[in-house]
Amino acid sequence: MATARVRIGLMRLLIVDDSVDSRETLAKLLRTRGYDVKTAANTGEARLVLKEQIPDVILLDLVIPGCDVRSFVEFVSREPGLSSTRIMVCTGLPGEDSLSWSRVVGLLEKPFTLEDLECELKQIERARSSLRSR
Repeated sequence: MATARVRIGLMRLLIVDDSVDSRETLAKLLRTRGYDVKTAANTGEARLVLKEQIPDVILLDLVIPGCDVRSFVEFVSREPGLSSTRIMVCTGLPGEDSLSWSRVVGLLEKPFTLEDLECELKQIERARSSLRSR
């Protein structure tokens, strides 16, 4: 597991989505807005990325064929090195109740706009900043 470090500047994101077009398009757009973005096609790849870099936020597609997304969320919640990482679920499923899962701080229904996502990310960053200043 990568070690946590104090950093100033870019918010680090990990996008986990089985759709290569969705994943790479979103990553490219977020990079142009100044975010440090890594990507993974599934939860197995995501675990490998987490060994190299600890993200501030994981943008997690709720439905990834062959993956138990809930188990991945539980893994992130249990892992001490990921204690400050938050998860935002992205889904096309109406009425999904994943917000009750540990570390899930937001739910974006697909399709969503980049502005909607950035609004959510800014809220997460404000909450993290207020916790750090206490």
